Amino acid sequence: MPVGSEAELCWQGTADCLHIYLDPKLTARVATTSLELDVSHTPIPPLDALILPELRATMLAVDAELTTGGLGGPLMIESLANILAVRLLRYIFGLRRLVTRSDGVLTRRKLTTIVDYIMANLDNRPTLERMAELVHLSPDHFARQFKAATGLAPYQFVIARRVDRAQELLCGRQELSLAEVAIAAGFSDQSQLCLHFKRIAGVTPGHFRASRIA
Repeated sequence: MPVGSEAELCWQGTADCLHIYLDPKLTARVATTSLELDVSHTPIPPLDALILPELRATMLAVDAELTTGGLGGPLMIESLANILAVRLLRYIFGLRRLVTRSDGVLTRRKLTTIVDYIMANLDNRPTLERMAELVHLSPDHFARQFKAATGLAPYQFVIARRVDRAQELLCGRQELSLAEVAIAAGFSDQSQLCLHFKRIAGVTPGHFRASRIA
């Protein structure tokens, strides 16, 4: 069922399944105008198997509004669409609420520079030293500012993005073995992939792949 063009969001679902589609233009607009992020080279990973309570809550709110309707319905849907876009971007970039003070937190623009560097080098070895160099800070100072901005240490952020990349490969490249997926996502071997994948996604890579095929 399409929703008004202002919201740029539509849905389909049953009692057991709810799918919500966000227009890429909406996500890009929110990223650019509200979060000052460049998402032109950042693919959105598949999110079906992730446990994200905050996304689920917003999706259910969309479902309830579309089902029951009410005064101000289009405005409500547009607002919920923007909330979904922000929450997706927070997950993808590992962002928490950013503090704009200059006393110890990376600016949004510098953070975007670092995220772009990490995403371009996931299958290599993005280094703390290079990240710090890109924003003209010492490694220790950079690490503190990065964690203050995202809630994650640089190493943890890289691991989370590698798990995202692995999910994408598991969905789209069925011919790859788990060992090949691990290397392509930037992990040193299959055991490291399995360790971090289970910790972050809640399931093993094998179970995740099987759920996508079933």
